[in-house]
Amino acid sequence: MVENVNIIIPAIKIDDELIKCLKEINKLKYSNFFATIVLDSAGKNQLPKLKYKVNKLVVGKINMSAKRNMASKKFKSNYIAFIDSDAYPNKNWLKLGIKYLKEKKADVV
Repeated sequence: MVENVNIIIPAIKIDDELIKCLKEINKLKYSNFFATIVLDSAGKNQLPKLKYKVNKLVVGKINMSAKRNMASKKFKSNYIAFIDSDAYPNKNWLKLGIKYLKEKKADVV
């Protein structure tokens, strides 16, 4: 069974760094995931066309851990992955993370 993953990305607004992060997530070698971006404000920038679903929450100015908690409660999944808006994942990030969790090699990856 392929596990469903919610990739949660807290950010202030949609900017070039967040868009770069989303484009790099587009290259992942794991297909059963969606992303949730949690923003202070909507801003004027638009999201690029991606091969996966992106949920957008605009929650105002709150800290990153509160943003992560809100996203994990609102959008359910088997697993939760966190990444910062200025980071870029390795293409095997989710595939290997889920593998280690299923093999009980770790509780958190």
